[in-house]
Amino acid sequence: MARRAGSPSAWPRSFREARTDWNVKPDLELLSWFSYSMGQCLSAGLLPRQALEASGGRAGSPAFRQCIRTAVEHCDQGGPLADALDRSGCPLPHFYVPVVRAGEVSGRLEEAFRFLHEHCQRMNPIVTLVRNTWRFPLVCILFGWVIRTGIFAWFGAWRLALDFIAGTFVMFGLVVSVVYLLLKFDRVRHLVDLLLLQVPAVRKVETELATALFFGTFNLVYKTGGVEVVEMFDLASATVRNTCLRDDLLRARRVFEERGSFEEAFAEPAMIEVTYKGVVATGALGGKLDEALDHIVAMTGERLETGLKLFQEFLYRAVVLSVGMSIATTILTCVFRTR
Repeated sequence: MARRAGSPSAWPRSFREARTDWNVKPDLELLSWFSYSMGQCLSAGLLPRQALEASGGRAGSPAFRQCIRTAVEHCDQGGPLADALDRSGCPLPHFYVPVVRAGEVSGRLEEAFRFLHEHCQRMNPIVTLVRNTWRFPLVCILFGWVIRTGIFAWFGAWRLALDFIAGTFVMFGLVVSVVYLLLKFDRVRHLVDLLLLQVPAVRKVETELATALFFGTFNLVYKTGGVEVVEMFDLASATVRNTCLRDDLLRARRVFEERGSFEEAFAEPAMIEVTYKGVVATGALGGKLDEALDHIVAMTGERLETGLKLFQEFLYRAVVLSVGMSIATTILTCVFRTR
């Protein structure tokens, strides 16, 4: 008998064996297992504190287990689960805590963790694709730098080798350090977010991710029917990382404040594609907005993965060509200088 894709027996590894080699943020695979376990514990009637202990205690990462213990201590003090996770010291993805908070506010905490489980599962291959998209060019560029340095050394052009190292490795490290420090300022981060949206491929990735998270969280709260629409919007918009996209969404919030319809509100933001606006309008008019929002979330995931693969293929070829040309130029430079 075939196993269901969502059942535990269909998963390739146990929660304890989920990959835990994270340095900045927990691996999405780990968070997917944790979210699934939290949803199961809550559906069984366990309190949030008990669910945290049962789910986090089985994680394979000692650092993650320590963060969960800290979250449990916050729960013991009577705080909400979202605040406990936020103060746990665990560098969770930007969307995680807002979704949990939306689940608490709407009384659908179990569904919130199931949504997080599905979203992490859906995003894990996409995030891996994004990571590999930039990792391969970086490795190629570093490889090209090493080869060019070796060519200078082979021809005895030590002065050129030193100038090249100072002009690339040192300068690159300095620029990265300065940019990292500047990003700590909100105004600089906003400017960087704006510049990123000027690059077509990056803009597509940012908007599709933001659309999936926003509408997925909005729909999660909308299904309860007990939360004011402006509050739904605030909870959903908190999942959007890019500050420029979040500001653009505020145009819809103003319409909600004026008691406008869903169709009128979501027609305002420029980040939402015309296709998605049409789906929202149709769903709202037909009284099936929740199904329309689910459809948008599914569409964004498919389109994002397809677009990333095309961009990855183009970027790989461009980087390999540029690195090869730079190596050839270095060889010709050394040959003519030794004559």
